[in-house]
Amino acid sequence: MAGVLAPSLDLNWLTEIANDLDFVAYPLERFDRIVTSEVLIRAGLTLVKEAQVARRRRPMKNFSELELSHSFAREQDRWAIKLPGREV
Repeated sequence: MAGVLAPSLDLNWLTEIANDLDFVAYPLERFDRIVTSEVLIRAGLTLVKEAQVARRRRPMKNFSELELSHSFAREQDRWAIKLPGREV
């Protein structure tokens, strides 16, 4: 590969080092990274619960989310926007 990048350079020394490293290389243990399905399911359920809580606490982003039957109320001669505490 180095010969393709720089054909005029003598890079045999680099090829020898790469071959030596390939010879002594060994795979790392991966057993310490194994996660059981129980742990994965518990993590997934926790994420779902957190998403549900976050959705309930989500503030109203704009007026398009207002609902006629819930958000507006007539107060004597004027209209008011009523929002539950969690949407304010």
